[in-house]
Amino acid sequence: MTKFVIRRVLQAIPVLFGITVVVYGILLAAPGGPEAKFANNPRITQEQKDKFIKAWGLDQPIPVQYCRWMGFCNPETEGTVFGSLPTPAALIGPTGLPNFLPTFLSGATNGVLHGDFGYSINSGEKVEDRIVRAALPTFILAGVALVVWLSFAIVMGVYSAIYRYSKFDNATTVFSYVGFAMPTFWLGIMLIFIFSGPGLNILP
Repeated sequence: MTKFVIRRVLQAIPVLFGITVVVYGILLAAPGGPEAKFANNPRITQEQKDKFIKAWGLDQPIPVQYCRWMGFCNPETEGTVFGSLPTPAALIGPTGLPNFLPTFLSGATNGVLHGDFGYSINSGEKVEDRIVRAALPTFILAGVALVVWLSFAIVMGVYSAIYRYSKFDNATTVFSYVGFAMPTFWLGIMLIFIFSGPGLNILP
């Protein structure tokens, strides 16, 4: 059992690493960026923009930015290898241990690995504070939705079991398969579009 758990954990590491790379790539490919809010502000000089970009580490190569964002690299370390890769010294935390280790060992506080999600571009507040503030309403909304869907599912399941192979049972089966096949993020957007948008427009 122990070997199975260890093997699963080791197998999950490259998967999680791949997910972080994809997420970071999507963030980079998204329109605009941290400096975009200054694009149409004539009172912001180019020097101020450059200082902002340097303060956020956006003047560094993408591999270095990713390394700091994850918490693998120490943001206080300058320099690159081959013009784009972080130096070996950047992987060492303030205490002399690898930067990705927990804070009490490495002394590092930056990056996702250490719970540092940065600051909101719009409001300037910590991202974790915004997450905490939105957590309760999210849990309430998700809990109510779960109760509603479970209630429908139990009723439909019992009725389908009683009238097996009926038209209702077949329709419920098709509806279930289609529902499972749909990506939730796409389905959510479509429901918003239908009930709150140009469709029925009956919800805020």
